[in-house]
Amino acid sequence: MAGGVDKHDALMEGPIERRLLCRPQRIEHRGQLTYNRSMKTFVIAYLSSIVPMLAIDGVWLFTMSKRFYAKRIGSLMGTSPKLIPAIVFYLVYNLGIALLVTVPAVDHGTALFRVFLLGAVLGLVAYGTYDLTNQATLKEWPTLVTLIDLAWGALLTGAVSVISVSFTRLVK
Repeated sequence: MAGGVDKHDALMEGPIERRLLCRPQRIEHRGQLTYNRSMKTFVIAYLSSIVPMLAIDGVWLFTMSKRFYAKRIGSLMGTSPKLIPAIVFYLVYNLGIALLVTVPAVDHGTALFRVFLLGAVLGLVAYGTYDLTNQATLKEWPTLVTLIDLAWGALLTGAVSVISVSFTRLVK
């Protein structure tokens, strides 16, 4: 302990802790300070993002698949969605929402408008990665599809982030 500050406390207050990890709880075990991150908070955050994500995105895809996407990229679409890659996407993407937005926002009392913005940025980056890569590498990928997907990814992820943070705070 130098200058009244515990070395472990100083390390745990860095930007990585504040941005990416759950707020630690200080506990003493056998005379040593350790940190315990709440698995309960993470599980609630994860489940409270994946359920609304599936519901909202399911409605979007069901209604817009034929109305919008089939008309513009129909030649690239399969006859039916491949379930395994879709499941893996939703599992991984919602892991990102929980770790990068929900848990830090719950731990730090982030305002819901800021939560929406953080989620929207994550959505913009994730959907942008997909669409802009397609636009850069495929012969035919309409700019309109990219713009709509970017807007949808931002709106969807922002809204899901707000729902997830609100629910996690409620039941935590």
